[in-house]
Amino acid sequence: IKLLAEHGKRVRPYVALLAFEAAGGTSASTPWDALIGIELIHLFALIHDDLIDQGAMRHNVETIQTLVRRRLQEKDRHGDQKRVADSQALLIGDLVHVWAHKHLAQVICEAKNGHQVAATLFQLLEEVIMGQSLDVDLTTRASEPYELIEQKMLLKTARYTFSRPMQLGVALSGNQSVELLRFCQEFGDQLGLAFQLQDDWFDLIAAEQRTGKSGFRDIEEAQQTFFTCFIYKEGTLAQQERLARLLGYPLSKEQQEEAYTLFTEVGAMKNGERLIEKYFLDAERILTQATFLSEEGKQPFQALLQFLKSRSA
Repeated sequence: IKLLAEHGKRVRPYVALLAFEAAGGTSASTPWDALIGIELIHLFALIHDDLIDQGAMRHNVETIQTLVRRRLQEKDRHGDQKRVADSQALLIGDLVHVWAHKHLAQVICEAKNGHQVAATLFQLLEEVIMGQSLDVDLTTRASEPYELIEQKMLLKTARYTFSRPMQLGVALSGNQSVELLRFCQEFGDQLGLAFQLQDDWFDLIAAEQRTGKSGFRDIEEAQQTFFTCFIYKEGTLAQQERLARLLGYPLSKEQQEEAYTLFTEVGAMKNGERLIEKYFLDAERILTQATFLSEEGKQPFQALLQFLKSRSA
């Protein structure tokens, strides 16, 4: 757990802190317990996500079920080792979730508007679970319209990673500005959609050594993304059939090259880049139009936007 936590990006507590300060919160009143709780919620979600996906590595560290199963084998333990390892991963994830709520409960009890903090937190949890459920369900379908895939991205990434943590930061400050809360959702939604689509793009182009993740995981897990959707919408029947033969199976290096060629020749890669840019432009427009924020108050959000636009993994 310690190794997994050390390698996290800390995006959610960071954006929560940005919004907390934009809402008038001071360094003297920084809600550290809440920020720690937000990061622990993400660690819990990652442990369960790796269990769902049966992922072997996370941040170049063994996932919980992989580590437990290896140690059971080393100790020559009896029984169904895979089931036991999966069960232990599930329970460890639950334990991390308890730790998260221990930190957050203290803040909710002490905050002036604890009800708003709690409501935002539970909305975050409900949305990410619904987004994950939709994500799992989409792997069983042949193809779906992009609107449904975008809804998955909105719930599982945009709201969970940006919009709700920022709104949580506002709530923690005691500020109840409707304008600021609306800004957090609108800006965060567009930023999060760009962020997720970037990740899907990186999955197709980034080498494992750069990202700490195996490439083409989405294809191997039959995930539906903008890129697969584009082929089913714009590709020929032969191109759709080529994609269908690759989805849901471990890919050799030659098959990875075939998949990349397919996405390129149909135009999915180029159009994916254009859509990423559109989401970022929409986020920038929303920030520019936030006249209730001073130019100084906008700078941290602008810096975050530029950092995400320029990231390479």
